[in-house]
Amino acid sequence: MREIKIRGYAVNELVGSQWVYGTGIHLTEFTDEYFEVTGRKEEYFVWTDSGWVEVHKKSVGQYAGLKDEIGTEVYEGDIVHLSNDEGIDYNALIIFMDGGFCAVDGTEEDHAFRRYGLMRFDLNVNIIGNIYENPELLEESK
Repeated sequence: MREIKIRGYAVNELVGSQWVYGTGIHLTEFTDEYFEVTGRKEEYFVWTDSGWVEVHKKSVGQYAGLKDEIGTEVYEGDIVHLSNDEGIDYNALIIFMDGGFCAVDGTEEDHAFRRYGLMRFDLNVNIIGNIYENPELLEESK
């Protein structure tokens, strides 16, 4: 059975990394009345060893069950460099699609992307950033 892990970028400033890791995600949706007063429609929280930590919605990602060339866990939303001896050499975004994790050379909004399964043994996978902090890395590969 695969391990379920969640990652998100903390809203409040933390000591060290803003990235928090845990085992669950919680969404709180607010009423229209609350939104009118506060400007907030929803909040996302990751359950960590220290309790619930509020995170940015677009930063939330699940562990893909794969590690890169140096042993770092790959998460949904990571930008990886893919290469092999057959000419694959580009940056790709890790997304969950059609029941599994895959690497695409575009964004979810870009419907003209190529897709590669992550479990191909001939692919070298190296994390170079993530879509939340480094979206420009996808543009550099086009």
